[in-house]
Amino acid sequence: MTRIERKPLLLLSAALAGAGGLAGESLLISSLGLLVGQGRAAALGLCLWIAGWALGAWIAGRSPASRAPHGLVCVGVLAGAGIPLAFIGIHMCAGGALAPPLWGVAGVALILLAALPQGAFLPLLARSWSTSRGGARDVSWLFAANLAAAVVAARYIGFDLAASHSRATAALCAGALSLIAGGLGYLGAGPVASAGPSASKGSAIPLRIGCVAALVTAWLAGIEWAGFRLGAVWLGGLQPAVTAVLCGSLTALALGAALLPRFLPHDSRGPLALLPLASLGSAWILCPWSNTGFERGWMDSLAALVLLGPALLPLGAVIPILHRSLSGGESGRRLGDLLLHEAWGAMLGVPLLHWALLPSLGTAASLGVLGALALPAALLLTGPSRQAKALVSAVALAVLAVGFLAPEPVLAAKALSNPAFEILSFEEDEHFAVSVVNDGVRGERTLLTDDFRATAVGDDYLYMRVLGHLPLLLHPRPVRVAVLAFGTGTTAGAVSVHPIVQRIDLLEISSAVIEAAPFFEEVNRGVAAEGLPGLLDPDDGDGRVVLHLDDGRRTLLLADHAWDVITMEPLLPDSPFAVHLYTPEFYAIARNALAPGGLLCQWVPPHALQPATFDAVLSAFCDSFSWSGVFLFGTQVVLLGSDTEPALDPARFPQASSKLHGVLAPLGLEDPAGVLARYITGGTAWPEVPRPLTDRDPWIVYRSKRTGAQQLADLPLNLARLRTLEELPPSAWMVTAGAAGMERLEEVRTLHHAREAWRRWDLERRGLSVAGEGPGAALDVWLARLGDGNDPEVQQFRRQVKFDAMRTGGVKDLAAGRDSEALAKLTTAIEMRPERADLHLFMALVAQRLGSAELALRAWERALGLCPRVLETPQGQRAQQLGLRFPGLTSSRER
Repeated sequence: MTRIERKPLLLLSAALAGAGGLAGESLLISSLGLLVGQGRAAALGLCLWIAGWALGAWIAGRSPASRAPHGLVCVGVLAGAGIPLAFIGIHMCAGGALAPPLWGVAGVALILLAALPQGAFLPLLARSWSTSRGGARDVSWLFAANLAAAVVAARYIGFDLAASHSRATAALCAGALSLIAGGLGYLGAGPVASAGPSASKGSAIPLRIGCVAALVTAWLAGIEWAGFRLGAVWLGGLQPAVTAVLCGSLTALALGAALLPRFLPHDSRGPLALLPLASLGSAWILCPWSNTGFERGWMDSLAALVLLGPALLPLGAVIPILHRSLSGGESGRRLGDLLLHEAWGAMLGVPLLHWALLPSLGTAASLGVLGALALPAALLLTGPSRQAKALVSAVALAVLAVGFLAPEPVLAAKALSNPAFEILSFEEDEHFAVSVVNDGVRGERTLLTDDFRATAVGDDYLYMRVLGHLPLLLHPRPVRVAVLAFGTGTTAGAVSVHPIVQRIDLLEISSAVIEAAPFFEEVNRGVAAEGLPGLLDPDDGDGRVVLHLDDGRRTLLLADHAWDVITMEPLLPDSPFAVHLYTPEFYAIARNALAPGGLLCQWVPPHALQPATFDAVLSAFCDSFSWSGVFLFGTQVVLLGSDTEPALDPARFPQASSKLHGVLAPLGLEDPAGVLARYITGGTAWPEVPRPLTDRDPWIVYRSKRTGAQQLADLPLNLARLRTLEELPPSAWMVTAGAAGMERLEEVRTLHHAREAWRRWDLERRGLSVAGEGPGAALDVWLARLGDGNDPEVQQFRRQVKFDAMRTGGVKDLAAGRDSEALAKLTTAIEMRPERADLHLFMALVAQRLGSAELALRAWERALGLCPRVLETPQGQRAQQLGLRFPGLTSSRER
């Protein structure tokens, strides 16, 4: 076989090695959080994988050149076995094969051992790429093939195969690709070129060149990590966005490795020419991208390529061009020695950005610092003129300045550039970009983590108080309580009202979330002020409230029968950051953290989950406890689990004159009848699911996220699922609640049917349909059966229906020219929700039409005061389409 005939096999070997390696890397890092905690897993796993890969390249480069063909077989076998074995090892450790204190060490070892053979492929393949003396100088095609195939693997193995089968299957496939890569490399290797007289000692890479390689690796890894942070905001914080950023990054690196070496000098001027391009690319990321507007799927990968490509494209060519610029020695050894420096570069870049730069400087300034790495890299290169180095230095310093002066790119994302938002606070830590905003249109203060509207203070979030009250009312003596995921602190604030509670442990991973707590004191009752040592708590956490800033699952793991109640409302179940807080393995950890008779309380959002996901999440919980109950408050599911059925004890409910009674009554939980009324079914009634949700197979994170009107159909379907499984509460509870409890239960279940009918009617009003059977009657019929109702939840629902009718009906009347009718309806809507800016804007329009200049001016000023950019919102644009014109409009907009 000639050298030309062998090259396609070598390229294919490099490609399959890259595919198997990248797929394995993504799968292992996704699981590493089980051992070291989700907050540190991605950063730690990324730098460990790159370091292990680089160390493997160095070891392969130091091996005898004559053994390259057999070496490829060996690394193929090791890599093929390493990925699935490391995957199994991580999950065995998490399942109890090792004591928890050893999990971190085991995780580090498993990642390194899986990465080592993956790094050996390129130096061994480089030895057979050319028959010239010393082997190939230009290895850019091998790098490009390796990276390009990694793009495909990230999508089709790391995502699609894991979604359709399981992560374990994807890990086996990744290992198989690595094994095949070794075999193809052996077939294409052929005779190895002579390395010349210096082969025995090898070719030493000058330290300055190694430092350049390390700086570039730190730079590259930092840009990728910043891309993941921005991708969580720009494209959504779910698994498809992570995959999109990975695909976009690898595509840019592959294009850089394949194309740029063809146009650059072969000496030290080549690497120098790349540095200002990469530095300017770091500044490119700071450009506003809020109007990119790409759709889900591969278009998200294109958006990530546009965002990160200018920075990563030149960086992808640096190592091949550095290798080409060196002379002497054998190609494989030269490449291995060069790649060794990537190890300490990776160990420097990602941790520095994740734990130091981002929390202290923010994304913009961190990107400026990364762009400024061109300066030391240029100074380390010898050969280029002083003028060329001066130019690179000037560009690097300019990018550094731009980074410190530019606004945060996170704030330009669609979620945060919403014209309805007035940003009150913005803080980045190593986990999230946390924002506190006033939503002028919805009339509520809101907390956002990255792009996700995590929580707010409106009526839609009353269930968060129930998460605090319900388990405490059902526990005989809840002395010590843990609240996992702080958010606005609404649940913790509810717990703090119960005088029986002596200790509240706040389990929160993000310091930025805790620091935003003062903005929500009306709902959290200032509970966090005592819990944050050194910042809000002068007693350093020794009082009633103690904060644990760490991964919540890990905190529970290290506890032993510590809490009487654990209540939690983490991120959505299908978020890769939170999915492992909804699995049977997690619930086993939670059971061990509970004292005997303890209760775990978990939130599940029917409005945000597809029916199959909803079923799997509830099934995982219900199957994990000897006793479990499903409750419904509003449209939100509250789950309770314990080793025994809790008692509904009247003694646990406060006197009517107490402060606690005044807090519980507006929620309808002031007596046993109110608790009984929220009951839906016991956990044993929940049906089995065809694909269970587990740590090894968290398949729900890979499901495409529906948005807009399509997502609205999920809620009535999930409510219908709950309706079909309704059953009577435990008999002991019914005896305690008596006839009043059964009447209350019937009333609230009628409410559930009315709410489902209303959601279906709302979809039909939007021109959409919902599959399956409805609650058996039209909305008007259920509203008539419901009556005025005595339960607070019934009364709140009727207010919600009335407000929606007045708001939408008023706008509809405006569009039809029925101005007097519109005035009456909008007046009623404003009386019910005076904090909504859109209502005042439409009132200004109707007053303008009716000739009331004073009312129009007053309504316009009120709208502008609540939401200064109200005209840019969809509601504002609608008002202008309907003819909103005002004499002072122009000057008011300018103000």
